[in-house]
Amino acid sequence: MLRFSRVFVLAALALPCVSAKAAPTRDPVDAVREAIVRQIQQEARSRGWQLVKVDVSPLADSRFVCKTTPIVTAVPGDNLLRRSADLECRDGSGARATIWAKVAVTARAVSLAADVPPGTPLTPADLGGADQAIATLATDYVMKPEDAVGFASRRRLANGQVLTRRLLDRPFKVTRGSTVTVVVRDAGIEIETEANAMDNGREGDTIRIANPKSRKILRARVNADGTVTPGVSEAKPG
Repeated sequence: MLRFSRVFVLAALALPCVSAKAAPTRDPVDAVREAIVRQIQQEARSRGWQLVKVDVSPLADSRFVCKTTPIVTAVPGDNLLRRSADLECRDGSGARATIWAKVAVTARAVSLAADVPPGTPLTPADLGGADQAIATLATDYVMKPEDAVGFASRRRLANGQVLTRRLLDRPFKVTRGSTVTVVVRDAGIEIETEANAMDNGREGDTIRIANPKSRKILRARVNADGTVTPGVSEAKPG
């Protein structure tokens, strides 16, 4: 019995002590890369972006030394070309650092599936998608089709062109020289008549309209359905 116990103790002493090994520390550069990628992907998802690809190249700081895996906090911002992360070491040294990284982000932006003449309201059939490099979260690119449908092109646009917000405008509901329906509502009574539009107008705009018989000019507000509601009258032209 004594011999067995002695053998058991010796065998136990010979076993490697796994718990005594320190957990491997992560490379701070890898931790920074993952933190920034994760943050940008979350920001993109919150904006409804699709097919987002993020490439991050941190610039290592040789002055930062930490015996344990540091706490990494990605610093938010609109810039998608350059980001940073703050590092804090918990090994008792109190070491801190900020590591910068070059960033490249691509995402699916809205493009045109056909040529579009100026002033033409866009339909879903007019739209496609293209991968586009994005430099800022506040990008001017149109990233969702629903943000383009119903808007009109400011100029002629070509098939395959990636859309930006500055290329689009609210469509005209009324065009100069056209005949418009004038809707007058008073005390529960609605009366409709016709007038000539003297200006182009989008929904909510105030334009001039002229009575085709009296030539009297009124100012009228453009409604969503293309009708107008009159307001203040102006002097009749000479």
